[in-house]
Amino acid sequence: MFNNDRDINYTWLQAKDNSAEGGYQAMFEISKMIPMPTAVMASDDAMATGILKAAHDLGINIPEDISVTGFDDIDSAKFTFPSLTTVRQPIEKMSELALRLLQMQIEKDEISESEIFNQISPELAIRDSSGPCK
Repeated sequence: MFNNDRDINYTWLQAKDNSAEGGYQAMFEISKMIPMPTAVMASDDAMATGILKAAHDLGINIPEDISVTGFDDIDSAKFTFPSLTTVRQPIEKMSELALRLLQMQIEKDEISESEIFNQISPELAIRDSSGPCK
């Protein structure tokens, strides 16, 4: 856990477009870092696929040199090479809860945020893009 801002290496943060192209560009920046991080968490799976492609083009081995994870668990995540470790969101449950919240607002019912968020549990889908580095 970070104790303060001095514990955060802000040079590791790459603000790029949430797209495969943005992930591709971010990986080129990450590859120049000394030392290079041992893991990358993309903000979504599209970015992560760009990171995987850039790592391949740069000769960086995944997960031996760097682990890559995404977020969303899109259908193609299990078909990338290597297959993408990602966070799976419970989209159906989130949709049901959104409709329930809307109905409650219309009916002027009250519900706590914690009651809603306690029903949403993301899952880690561990695949081949993460593991111990050399």
